[in-house]
Amino acid sequence: GTEVAIETADVVLMKSALRDVCITLELSRTVMRRIRLNFAWATGYNLIGIPLAMGVLFPVWHARMPPMFAGLAMALSSVSVVVSSLILNGYRPSELPQPEADVDVIVKY
Repeated sequence: GTEVAIETADVVLMKSALRDVCITLELSRTVMRRIRLNFAWATGYNLIGIPLAMGVLFPVWHARMPPMFAGLAMALSSVSVVVSSLILNGYRPSELPQPEADVDVIVKY
């Protein structure tokens, strides 16, 4: 049963520390921010690069982009997204406040 639960879960906490839940949520927010940044970067890059590769500037300035440079530009777009994603390897969780030691818990039944 445990192996099936681990295989089907999106997140598996291996320790019983509740702090790990906060770290998991923070990490998921960081990853989603990076995904949005990569998507925005790739979209902007393509909105500019594709018309340039098609020759939009040719009627005005008689400037053309050789296919070799267009291919290189698209490859650099992919590389920049991959490098941006690899920055997540350096993720370090932020410090959480430590609970006060003098707190008494009173449970009434």
